[in-house]
Amino acid sequence: MKMVVITGAGGFLGKNLVERFLQQENLYVIAVTSQPEKFGEYSSEKRLMVVKPEERLIPWEQVEVLIHAAFPGRCNSLMLGKGMQYHANILKEAVEGGVHAIVNISSQSVYSAIRKVPATEQDAVEPKGDYAVGKYASELVTNSICNRIPYTNIRLGSLAGPGLDVRIVNQFVKQVLDGKDLYVKGGKQQFEIMDVRDAADGLFKLAMSNPVNWKKVYNLGNGKRYSLYELAQCVVSTINEDRNLCSKVFLDETDDWQNSALDSELFYTDFNWQPTYMMEDTIREIADSYMGHR
Repeated sequence: MKMVVITGAGGFLGKNLVERFLQQENLYVIAVTSQPEKFGEYSSEKRLMVVKPEERLIPWEQVEVLIHAAFPGRCNSLMLGKGMQYHANILKEAVEGGVHAIVNISSQSVYSAIRKVPATEQDAVEPKGDYAVGKYASELVTNSICNRIPYTNIRLGSLAGPGLDVRIVNQFVKQVLDGKDLYVKGGKQQFEIMDVRDAADGLFKLAMSNPVNWKKVYNLGNGKRYSLYELAQCVVSTINEDRNLCSKVFLDETDDWQNSALDSELFYTDFNWQPTYMMEDTIREIADSYMGHR
């Protein structure tokens, strides 16, 4: 039975990763999280061990791959510093312990936020803000510590799904479910948003492949772009149709610009994988989660 370690397992991506890996019967998952209570529903699952970050219970020499997803969100500099220290410590511990391969979860935010075309892995890095700088620094640390074993850095696109209320999709969905219209300023801003279930599945496909063939950096997004106005229209039309509502979108058009689009063809080709969830699927999943809490 193969063993996989997932750090940040209690986070938005981490929880979905644990769920995806447990679908594979020949895998044993070690979930590293400071929120072990999030896995209470898995108390009878014999193929899952939940440990806290400070616990030293991982038999690294038996671990096929470490997926390092732990990283502080958009937070203060003190938390960011602690997160970077943990990043270095866990990678060093894993490599010295004999882990076979490492996947570091980075971010599309390392590229320019005002790029005109989807970013490729060859594009210059232009991180802006503490979070983006921290993510790029995590890549450099990974490159240094893991240089004797197979590893890769995944520049992950923006994710969406139930529970990530800070995302613009979730905010739009909640407003429409509350019977409100959407007021969009700008409208031209470009977004590429990936369903978290696709992200987990893509990372699963990567982790199950031969790490000897991994490249050092991959972009991972869903390949579909929406302007902010198109995104608002998609949310309104999907929920109006499904729930017999009549919200509208009002646009205050400006030249405001940003772009989170990625060129992920390298990942798609190397791992023979494609995302499967449409934006409408993600919107419906988020809407169902909100309605279930009422």
